[in-house]
Amino acid sequence: MQVNKKNSSMREYAYFMLKIWRKLKSFINRLYSRKCYGYEVIEQSIQGKIGLEIGSPSSIFFTEGILPIYKSVKRLDHVNFAEETVWNRSGSEGKRANYYFGAEPGYQFISEATALPRIGSETYEFVLSSHVLEHIANPLKALTEWKRILKVNGVILLILPHKSGTFDHKRTITSFAHIEKDYKNDITEADLTHLEEILMLHD
Repeated sequence: MQVNKKNSSMREYAYFMLKIWRKLKSFINRLYSRKCYGYEVIEQSIQGKIGLEIGSPSSIFFTEGILPIYKSVKRLDHVNFAEETVWNRSGSEGKRANYYFGAEPGYQFISEATALPRIGSETYEFVLSSHVLEHIANPLKALTEWKRILKVNGVILLILPHKSGTFDHKRTITSFAHIEKDYKNDITEADLTHLEEILMLHD
């Protein structure tokens, strides 16, 4: 009798743990299958096309990300400002294998994001940039250059952070007048006007 009760308790425990595992698995699947709003429309706009990504590869665009579009492109070239950065050891300029199955090898340019003279006008069908534009000293110049290399009816996809989630959220929001002035004065990355403010107000 005692053995039967023990077996019954073990079965109940095993059934309980199975239910927990199924719920956990369901939660994990939902978590990793979560897509951003408008994902289908965005994917269609770049599917089977050739594009350029400004900056290092972003986890957002990988299969497990909320906007998994790497898998949908025909070819993706890259621009990095140096062969090795804090975020990524991207390697030297030239052709390299892509990090997603089935796509053509992309080409990596070592260049500033605001000046891409070796890329002809209307070359790409889309441009990607994740958490890059907010770090550029002259964002209007960057956008102007990205638009230049974009084909007619091409797409620029920008991922930008919410101010409250950044390391320098204590700083005041930069006015458009200031951004426009920097553009007209052709400010470059050598400009250190805001360095003291950044050092004082970052987390």
